Amino acid sequence: MAGGPKASIKKALRSVGFELQRFDPEGSFAKRRQRLLESEQVDLVIDVGAHAGEYAGSLRHGGYGGRILSFEPQAEMFGRLREASNADPLWDCRNSAVGASPGTTTLHVSGNEGFSSSIRPMATIHEEAAPESSYVGSEKVDIVTLDEEIAEAAGRPDRLMLKADTQGHEPEVLAGARTTLGRCRLVELELALVELYKGQALFAELVAQMLDHGFLLADVEPGFQDPRTSQLLQVDGLFVRS
Repeated sequence: MAGGPKASIKKALRSVGFELQRFDPEGSFAKRRQRLLESEQVDLVIDVGAHAGEYAGSLRHGGYGGRILSFEPQAEMFGRLREASNADPLWDCRNSAVGASPGTTTLHVSGNEGFSSSIRPMATIHEEAAPESSYVGSEKVDIVTLDEEIAEAAGRPDRLMLKADTQGHEPEVLAGARTTLGRCRLVELELALVELYKGQALFAELVAQMLDHGFLLADVEPGFQDPRTSQLLQVDGLFVRS
């Protein structure tokens, strides 16, 4: 009813930059991902850039019951990740970054609870759109490759999913996972529409790389927006083996 309580709530939310919409759990990105996990019979999810375990937790909440292998390089976040996984015997965690070759590097730690921490320098547009994400410190971290880490992972050889949320470091993760990608049915990547981290590959380049690996872009979820302009800066892309 026009002018009723719902209209008043909508107006109030719009005044502070939010839009009230009916939530459709069956049509959500998480639900669509879960349907693909089931249809592809995935039994091991590789969670690169796990932070404090939010992604793995969302998989469990959505109904995924298979193995999860999480990688998180930042010390404080890894402590939270390990605590989150303690009661789950099918969830293993490793305190390292993932890249193209083994070694060590510097991780820039962001001020927004580490959500924007990256091996790459942050670009100006990112800092201006989200000042709270600016770097506040750094840590030396170990780097491993997925091909070495996954070589002995249990599970059918062609039923893996890779998720990489590494703030511009995705091409390096893929470069160290050529054999692993051959075992994957699904891949989920952050895809930047503008350069949020200096020198990072953008949306079109990563989609082309995934096509070369035999994957098609199947679904997209809007992510980071510039609150000043509403410009979409980053999305999550879900790829399926073609």
